[in-house]
Amino acid sequence: MSGVAERLRAARAYVGMSAADVAADTGLREDELAAIEEGARPVDDLELQRLARLYGYSSAYFQGHEEPLPEYAVTILTRLTSELAEPDRQEALRFAAYLRQAPED
Repeated sequence: MSGVAERLRAARAYVGMSAADVAADTGLREDELAAIEEGARPVDDLELQRLARLYGYSSAYFQGHEEPLPEYAVTILTRLTSELAEPDRQEALRFAAYLRQAPED
């Protein structure tokens, strides 16, 4: 099994999403997701971007180029955003994506 497949499976488990949830949010079929997570089918760039966005990671992380946030940081962010209304949670995600893309000073 590839590192990408292992990381994708672990990330989905970590965020507590079912294959049906992922399929509904990404447009992938459940059998396609299963094949990707088993390493039986490569994930294309667009699929990887969708999955990374959904799981809250960068595409680079799944390709082995970047380490994930420490578990405590993910826990804190989850707690902080769990009480937000959905539009505010989406805005927080957009801001986080913006920060990730911003050049470091």
